Amino acid sequence: MEKTIKDHKVLFLASTDGAHTGRSGYTILSEYIPNSVLLEAHRKRANSIVKRLSDAITARISLSRWSRRSSLKMEFKAYSILRKQKIDIVHYLWGDRDICFIDFFKKQRNLKLVISLHNCASMLDGTFNFPARFKNFDALILMSKVQQPYFEKAGVSPEKIHVVLHGIDCDHFKPANELKNEDTFTLLSVGSWLRNFTILTEICKRLGEVSDIKIKIISSPKFKYLFEGQKHISFQSKLSNEELLRAYHQASCFLMTAEDATANNALLEALACGLPIVTERVGGIPEYVNEKCAVFSEDVDAFVKNIVTIANSRQLQQEMGLAARERAEELDWRKSATRIKEIYDRL
Repeated sequence: MEKTIKDHKVLFLASTDGAHTGRSGYTILSEYIPNSVLLEAHRKRANSIVKRLSDAITARISLSRWSRRSSLKMEFKAYSILRKQKIDIVHYLWGDRDICFIDFFKKQRNLKLVISLHNCASMLDGTFNFPARFKNFDALILMSKVQQPYFEKAGVSPEKIHVVLHGIDCDHFKPANELKNEDTFTLLSVGSWLRNFTILTEICKRLGEVSDIKIKIISSPKFKYLFEGQKHISFQSKLSNEELLRAYHQASCFLMTAEDATANNALLEALACGLPIVTERVGGIPEYVNEKCAVFSEDVDAFVKNIVTIANSRQLQQEMGLAARERAEELDWRKSATRIKEIYDRL
């Protein structure tokens, strides 16, 4: 009789840094995998010379150069669990920033090792010390096809490489129940990591000159100075989960400017909330949105033109919004988890 996922005991390993809270982030996958255990470690900034040195040494000798003391401690805790419990599969949810030495331990415990990888293709060379060690893993789960050539070049068998797009909680992130104010068109930008602020600031400036569009930017406080003095722009930071959801509900359209990307939580959240998307063909973005729900723009002129076109058409807003929600439902965590269960079963 073929073994099913219900027979497997899965140990998830993940570090947290406070960037993803509430119903955002990749650790939510664990909720949709039965018979699993989630082990989390908090990444803290080193506050002493000894701790900084320890972090530096860990990063130098681990598989991931992003590994820290917290990553090493998490693996030690995992070893303890593995000695006490029968675990079939160990799955690193953020392997890019945490993986240390657990692949050396797998033969002793007859483990199957799975690793999810999030970093952009342009960053992978600078992320890992010993890429040949990925051949020790039983399955690599990528967020985008653009990552695949790096791991094939490292010698990983194509049969071990799986592209499973990042999921989204469509029960939490969903369109607003109340009707939006049709008299105000609000363009929303969310996020800091790998955002192209050069093009974003120029788009905002140009929109202020040619339209009465309101722009809301939610990002790190260190970028606030870029938008000061522009009355059509509001800038916010450190929103609660409820405030962030409200911002999506109050928005009319989502603007995504990126230097690079694989999956992007803000983009997924905007889709699930039924927002038209204006973005560019960068990294894995075209794998997550389609031309029914998104308009791709090559330069500032195209961005401004496309945003104004959407702002001037209530029908286009509605059509793109419905298509955005439809695309999000294709990326619901339940479906992503089902694909990952199938990978487990094949192991």
